[in-house]
Amino acid sequence: MAGINDSEYIELFLAEARENLETLNTAIVGVETDPTDTANIDVVFRVAHSIKGMAATMGYDQIAHLTHGMEDVFALLRERAGGLDREAIDMLFECMDMLSAMVEEVAEHGESRTDPNQLESRLRGLLRGHDDSAGPEVRAAVAEAVVADVSVPDQPADLVGAAVKDAQSRATVRVEAARLDTLLHMIGELVVRRSAVEQLAIENGDTRLVAAVGELTRASQSVQDMVMRVRMVPIDTAFARLPRLVRDLSHQLGKEVILEVEGRDTELDRTAVDALVEPLMHLVRNAIDHGIEMPDARKAAGKPESGNLLIAARHEGGEVVISITDDGAGIDTDAVIARAQERGIIGSEAFDEEQAIELLFTPGFSTRAEVTDVSGRGVGMDAVRSAVRGFGGDVSVRSQFGSGTTTELRMPLTLAILPALVVRAAGDPYALQLDRVHRTFKLEEVTLTTTAGQPVVIFDEGAMPVVNLAESFNRQSASGTPQFMVTVRSADRQLALVVDEMVGRRELVTRPVPERIRRDTPVSGGAVLASGEIAFIVDCEELIRRTLVEPVHSGSRQ
Repeated sequence: MAGINDSEYIELFLAEARENLETLNTAIVGVETDPTDTANIDVVFRVAHSIKGMAATMGYDQIAHLTHGMEDVFALLRERAGGLDREAIDMLFECMDMLSAMVEEVAEHGESRTDPNQLESRLRGLLRGHDDSAGPEVRAAVAEAVVADVSVPDQPADLVGAAVKDAQSRATVRVEAARLDTLLHMIGELVVRRSAVEQLAIENGDTRLVAAVGELTRASQSVQDMVMRVRMVPIDTAFARLPRLVRDLSHQLGKEVILEVEGRDTELDRTAVDALVEPLMHLVRNAIDHGIEMPDARKAAGKPESGNLLIAARHEGGEVVISITDDGAGIDTDAVIARAQERGIIGSEAFDEEQAIELLFTPGFSTRAEVTDVSGRGVGMDAVRSAVRGFGGDVSVRSQFGSGTTTELRMPLTLAILPALVVRAAGDPYALQLDRVHRTFKLEEVTLTTTAGQPVVIFDEGAMPVVNLAESFNRQSASGTPQFMVTVRSADRQLALVVDEMVGRRELVTRPVPERIRRDTPVSGGAVLASGEIAFIVDCEELIRRTLVEPVHSGSRQ
């Protein structure tokens, strides 16, 4: 019988299939880890049956038959106390990879073109092997599963109607991501226009107009907040691929790794969650390949043979912090420095631990002498930093040699509308991300001095490096003498910026800037102010890095 080929239903199938395949991948990893976890076993059966039913309804018979073959193997889970062996699990993951490829073929060509017959034959052979060694009850269960056929509903509309009723019962609806992006863009334009009206009302001095604009502002902020919440999704969407990656990579490298995930329900902007998948996968590969030792090496070091990998997400202020922590060998900073010197990246100058770790973010840098399937190409930490910086975030690494490493990603909760402190330097407006701003002062209120040729400001807690913001962009202060100071922070580092004028707090609609500008200056984006001026959004993390770390590298290269 022909399936449903309406484009609306195809999009629904693709969305559901991709989501179900990720869930099934994670559930199979869980079943392998703990065969007695009945909740995971139930998930495996339920999700596999959903994929089969949807594929059969849509007329994608090859997907349905392959999933049915997997169900036959899953039947063994409920009959065998010891779970499935490595061979069976490996074959199930081969099936998962093929199913994912077939779904993407449907997305690209409207049909699945991969022939699963060979893999289905291997599944039947696997079942026969288990059947020969099983008891009568198991053989009966497998036989019943094997003779069962893939049933295609006679009335697909009934299935679709049931799906609609189920969606209504959950009080949720799927919306195209492009529509959410358009809605957010329109809200952003509203924010710009609102700011302009607010400024005109203040200049006009009409108290009734000011009051009316205040009401408009509160109403539009409510709409803005609601749109932001609509775009928020659990970060587990990005975490979903990691258990399978940890399982496959640890087996490939002959290591034992225990994965623990915390904060799955932590919410972040959908665009950021999508963009975090690749950086997270790279950091997990790093932790397993470079960090966690082989079992015999861990035993010799007095550690458990199984390494621990913790991936955690949490809200902290206006940010989401994602940490990847392993209890492996840590970073050998001496080896990092030696490798950088060998490649001519640095000279023979002394480097402290923080500066040595910063070398890992150098494009093309790798501590591996040879290229493997996992690492050694030098395409890594710099790509992670670039991806995170593209969303106004930050990456930091802490490590203790012999004990382990923690990498932290800090991402703003919202991306398109940015609360910022706008300042002026050399007559130009600049925006400082508000959650990076620590304190503000008049210059006359602080004590400036010089230490080792570097201007610093003295606070009760110690000295802090000072940078003229205009000079950071190769400009000269218009007024001749800056009047204000703003201290900004990134992780555990702080920097004081001197500026000419404090404009005030604003909500800005962020816009991307050309890669050339981001590469040459500490800028993460741009924004149009109510006055029509363009303000650069200062990348505080990059400015701090260039001020505190890069001068040493630059001097070494020269």
